[in-house]
Amino acid sequence: TYAIFRHSMLDIRIVLKRTALYSSFVFLLSVFYVSIVFAVNKLLEGGLFPVTISLGVEHVTVSTLFTSLSTFFLAWFVVSRDFRNKLYLIFAFYSLSISFWSIFLFLNISSRDYKFSLFAAHILHLPATFIPILFAHFVNIYLGDNTKNDHRKWIAFSYVIGLILTPLTLTDLIVSEVQPKFGLRYYTMPGSDLYYFYVAFWATN
Repeated sequence: TYAIFRHSMLDIRIVLKRTALYSSFVFLLSVFYVSIVFAVNKLLEGGLFPVTISLGVEHVTVSTLFTSLSTFFLAWFVVSRDFRNKLYLIFAFYSLSISFWSIFLFLNISSRDYKFSLFAAHILHLPATFIPILFAHFVNIYLGDNTKNDHRKWIAFSYVIGLILTPLTLTDLIVSEVQPKFGLRYYTMPGSDLYYFYVAFWATN
């Protein structure tokens, strides 16, 4: 007890300062979020792209756009540190795969045009296929397990399966159509049972 009071660990001023700091941060983040929503809406209303943000699910659409931008800059930052480092490169590709998946998911759920949304629904599965593979590869190298033969075989096997699935993501076997659902203008519908294998493969990596 003495130590707590001696070192001002219960100093109310510290609590107030941190509360004010965190409250200000949350407020500024909220203002930034709302500003982005309105700015993107105004931009898209200009008709440059066949997409718009649906009211009621703007938190979903804006979060996908924010994720795409943030992971893209994260990839650029990591590579700029040392582009010869294998660990950095794998992490950068992992971040880029999330970035491209997010931007096409944004286009998919925000599109006003059925064909454009369906196109984006197919394309977003291309980078999505490699997200868990690249993450497992990154963790494998980071933990030093890349020298173990079994782990290296599993990573190689995962890449082979990913490459096999890649062209199939552009067919009706993975995505059959998009339709209004869960408050979204267009929601991706699975094409066949292969889609569930795709999801299982994605989840087990």
